[in-house]
Amino acid sequence: MKVRQMLNIAETKKSDNSHIIHNRPQSIHDPFAHRKVEDMDIVKPKRILIVDDDDILRYFLLTVLNDLKFEVKSVNNAYDALNLFINEGSELVLTDIQMPGMNGWELAFNIKKKSPETPVILMTGMVKDAVIEGMKNGHADSVLFKPFNLEDLQETVYNFIL
Repeated sequence: MKVRQMLNIAETKKSDNSHIIHNRPQSIHDPFAHRKVEDMDIVKPKRILIVDDDDILRYFLLTVLNDLKFEVKSVNNAYDALNLFINEGSELVLTDIQMPGMNGWELAFNIKKKSPETPVILMTGMVKDAVIEGMKNGHADSVLFKPFNLEDLQETVYNFIL
């Protein structure tokens, strides 16, 4: 893992060449890192909001995260996502960057304006350098680069929500 200290961005490059970029350093000690989610007592399911205009990916994410025992809502655009977030809240927002109308960057800005502590994870197929430039605004907490694998999704979500 290399850390870009000037931007406070940590980049993880996996052996399968997938990338995850976090807006927080990953060097902070996590006392629960050795525990599996199945071993933890989760009283109330954590709520995740998925936003993607790709129906297949949205359904896949909904299914996977439901199987991991999260309470998941999904919408196909940022306007509906913002409305749902304002009315029902969420512990984490997982959104595509490139969508018609309001994009993921704008949604992240609006989510952080309403609830600065809510993690926003962006998903994208964009070039890494363009995303790193966009991360400078601090509205997104992490980025998953498409195509990403289940391990990357699970690791990123658990990092912010458990």
